Amino acid sequence: MQLKGPSAGRMKPGDHRPFYFVLATRRALGIRFGEYYFSDGRNLVLESRGQSKKIIGPVREVLDTGCFKPCDPLLEYPLVPHAAIGKDDAGSGRYLIPKADRTKVLARLWLYVGKPPRLSATRFDLIAERFFKVGDFIVIRQCGSNFLLSPHGGAVIDWAPASWGKPRPTAGLFS
Repeated sequence: MQLKGPSAGRMKPGDHRPFYFVLATRRALGIRFGEYYFSDGRNLVLESRGQSKKIIGPVREVLDTGCFKPCDPLLEYPLVPHAAIGKDDAGSGRYLIPKADRTKVLARLWLYVGKPPRLSATRFDLIAERFFKVGDFIVIRQCGSNFLLSPHGGAVIDWAPASWGKPRPTAGLFS
């Protein structure tokens, strides 16, 4: 996966440098929303394609501004554009995860204590009000974060046991 924009080609799977995503801009710092910066051990730095560096300042002081958020590491799968993600966020999209790796990815991104459900388990997406197989999950990358979602778009916190669900009516609300 290659990022576009100021950080193009710098943030790659397996890169263990701490990366930070700009959430809010501050004219005094000269930063823009959507840029990715990394820590060189002392300063927050933006690398450009021409190998020049833009040093923002000492990591702790810059992070105290509240303009940056730490990035999740990139997964080692290709990203494809996704309709739900705006084009302003370079390096975003939906990961193409092969079936053979889905158990590993689910375990890696599972937010809760204990084992994740089996890929064959059925869950109910509380937001979409639809049933789905856990193995049909998708992973979206946006704003430097990886999000585990149902195939209907509900975040993992909205995955309820199948017994909680009632199928959505197929007719209109008032019929």
